[in-house]
Parts: sequence; structure tokens; C-alpha cells
Amino acid sequence: MTFLGLPSLRTAQIVASTGVDAVIIDCEHGHISDDSMHHATAAIAAACVSPLVRLRMTHPDLIKRALDSGAQ
Repeated sequence: MTFLGLPSLRTAQIVASTGVDAVIIDCEHGHISDDSMHHATAAIAAACVSPLVRLRMTHPDLIKRALDSGAQ
């Protein structure tokens, strides 16, 4: 398991291809927008790796957006 703090689709693809079982997309401390989170979760899941999202707060709307994007 590793953290992703960069809002780059290509970085998400590269990290997911390294053999980890999960990637945590760090929306709490990283500069990752909702759009970047959606793209990253799709790229990570496409590599058969579990995309997890660390949210900046436990607000129901943020949780729903993360789950709708494919986060586990």
C-alpha cells in the first residue's frame, strides 16, 4: 500500500503498476481535486489495484463523491 499525493493521471497509472495491492489517494494533504480523484481511482482500478481515498473531512457529500468515483 502506498500514498498518492499528486494530481496526475500518469502518476496514478505508474504507481498502480508497481505491484502494490492498494493506493491511497491523499485528498487530505495532497492537492487533488475531485476530477483528479475520479481519474486516479479509475486508473488505479483498471490496474486491478484497490483505490482508497483519504478525505479532508468526514462530510457525507465528500464520502459519496469518493465512493461514486470507485474508491473502496
